[in-house]
Amino acid sequence: MSGDILEKLRNDQEFIKKVADSVSQNVLVNLMKDLTTIINEKFTLFEDKYNKLIEEIKNLRQDFQDQNKKILDRLEKVEVQIVKLQEQVAKHTEAIERLQEQTNRNTEAIVKLQEQVAKHTEAIERLQEQTNRNTEAIVKLQEQVAKHTEAIERLQEQTNRNTEAIERLEKKFDETFSGVKKELSEIKSYLATMSSNLEEEGREYVEWKFEKDLGIKLEVTRLEIENVLEIDIYAEHKDFVIVGEVKNRVGISAVRELNKKITTLKRVKPETSNKKIVSIIYGLGFTREVIEYCKEQSIFATNGFKEYTQLTV
Repeated sequence: MSGDILEKLRNDQEFIKKVADSVSQNVLVNLMKDLTTIINEKFTLFEDKYNKLIEEIKNLRQDFQDQNKKILDRLEKVEVQIVKLQEQVAKHTEAIERLQEQTNRNTEAIVKLQEQVAKHTEAIERLQEQTNRNTEAIVKLQEQVAKHTEAIERLQEQTNRNTEAIERLEKKFDETFSGVKKELSEIKSYLATMSSNLEEEGREYVEWKFEKDLGIKLEVTRLEIENVLEIDIYAEHKDFVIVGEVKNRVGISAVRELNKKITTLKRVKPETSNKKIVSIIYGLGFTREVIEYCKEQSIFATNGFKEYTQLTV
């Protein structure tokens, strides 16, 4: 039978066509089956991806709704805060207006105070001039007292040479000497009082000067170490030490005396050696020579109204 089939495949065209059609159909069926299987697999894969995508879209939609709700909540809170801020700004505006009114009143008060201070300054200058004249008068009185003393000594010599004149002049001499002694006592008392007041004035001025120009509050006192050292103006600060001298009329000797006191201070109080020494001379009168010397020595020279040299700290 196989031989017949082979024979027909060689010679029978119709048989060959039927066989070819049959084979083609089987191949196509198999191909369709394979293609269907592939399509089904692809469709299943696509369906899984589609379902996942739908689920992600649902999740994103839910997230969007949650975020939108949070944003709305925040917006409501922001609106509440804006209202509160507007209320605070309104209160601040009212406060600023009140402060402006107060500042205007303070400005008027300051102008009045400045006028009063100007009047006080003029009065102080007049007092300073009067004090200078008093000081000159004291110097003249001291010269007169010195002349009186010389006259008394000459009288004493004359009395020794003339025994008889002693008896006649003794009473007058006693009276004269008593008057001179009383006058000297009054002058010394006045000078002591004036010197004490001048020292206190100098200490108060230094406290005022440092607080006004440098914003530093100091307690300025008089330093006394018995039989060792006396300083009229003294104050200690964490960065520096103030050492000052008070004189009615300032000479070169006063500046040298101040420098000697600074040297002694460093010796008896070694802790001051590591700090800057701020030297000050407070006096009623300064010569040009003294002022130049103070500049060279970096010493602050002032009479409380005029600064002859610069204060350096």
